[in-house]
Amino acid sequence: MELFREPSVYIPISSLSFTLLILALSALLFSLPKSSNPSPLSQLSSSLLPYIRPITFTILMLIALVIFLFSKSLSPNTPQLIHNLVHLYGLGALFLLFLVLTPGLLAVLFPDFSLNPLLIKARRALGFSTFLYALIHATLAFIYIYDANLIKITQLQPRLQIALYFGATALSILTLMAATSFDKIVKFLIFTRWKALHRLVYVAIILVVFHGFLRGEDFQIRINLIPLLVAFLSYSFILLESSATTIELAKTISDRSKLKNFIYFCLLSLLVLTSTTFTISQLSHPLKPPLTTNYSK
Repeated sequence: MELFREPSVYIPISSLSFTLLILALSALLFSLPKSSNPSPLSQLSSSLLPYIRPITFTILMLIALVIFLFSKSLSPNTPQLIHNLVHLYGLGALFLLFLVLTPGLLAVLFPDFSLNPLLIKARRALGFSTFLYALIHATLAFIYIYDANLIKITQLQPRLQIALYFGATALSILTLMAATSFDKIVKFLIFTRWKALHRLVYVAIILVVFHGFLRGEDFQIRINLIPLLVAFLSYSFILLESSATTIELAKTISDRSKLKNFIYFCLLSLLVLTSTTFTISQLSHPLKPPLTTNYSK
């Protein structure tokens, strides 16, 4: 029984159990008879659909403002304020990335869910807000932690350099996605190409998770709530994305589409194995001593 107390064991088991529960619920709802009458949720979705993007963006910007005001109220000085802001905006960007993936999963696993059109349309505003959170996090960290000095970054420990390279690459991907998130750009690129480009969100979230485990303040003690929650979400979303890809694969007709979806499925399965190996190694060995951040301004 001692084995099941290890995070490297119970996190994958919990994620697999959660995934199987979601898939069972999806199969159960799919087997139920469909009602022809519009539900209250469907009516709500239709009424909010034209406004959901500005509503979503406004709510998330208000949350960003609350984060700033909350940090300011708890910070006796500027360095502590910067520290709190870097920390909270970084976590905000990480969890928003998981939220960005949610509408697509719901659309595949629960296709009759009344709020699917609303959530799908809100996804672009979620993605752009995620980019802004990540940009604030990275800008404050670069200026106040590393004195806007690239040479200073090259002198860090190799593990910290790798963490920053992961974070910078993820931010570059988010920047590209934010720059192509407008309707005119979608029409210019053609939707299929735009959709293929925005699949890079999967790469971004993996890099951000690795960045957090290698550098994040909350990830220095691996059995704390934040790293355990992120590990659970990472496993669960990868398993659910693999399941959704399999479901989509079963619906395809053309051989070319089957081959493309099969490749996606193989890549996602590889990510499951990579995530498993990485999480086991990270959660099994807490960092000692914890990292400290030196703010020079």
